[in-house]
Amino acid sequence: MTQSNRTLPIIWAALTVSHLFHLAMGELSQKQAEEADPILVIGLCIAGLSTLILSLFVVPKNIKATKPEQLTTIFIIQWVLIESTGIFGLIARFMGAHAMIQYGMMGLAFVGMLFTFPSDKVQRDMLQGGAQ
Repeated sequence: MTQSNRTLPIIWAALTVSHLFHLAMGELSQKQAEEADPILVIGLCIAGLSTLILSLFVVPKNIKATKPEQLTTIFIIQWVLIESTGIFGLIARFMGAHAMIQYGMMGLAFVGMLFTFPSDKVQRDMLQGGAQ
């Protein structure tokens, strides 16, 4: 594993823990007096789910790594998309959506992060898939 790829677990951990801070932000935010527009909440949920699907299924199939250095870019693209799933939940909460919307979106983002942990095996598999 190259030096840059040794930092991947650290970046992964920082982004995974950031979901807890996003949950805290939602909990500590001022409660809105008005209910959120259901169409807006549905739109935010669809956007969040779309980014999660892109991260887990589209990015690995369409962006291939042929060198170890390219893995960093692929993982960061995946993690940014997964992070946005949780952010869409936080935005929905700020807009007045029920807390369960945020919890669900953050939970999906957390599970997505677990699926994309940059273990040595995953990195080897990604390199072998890109070499084909």
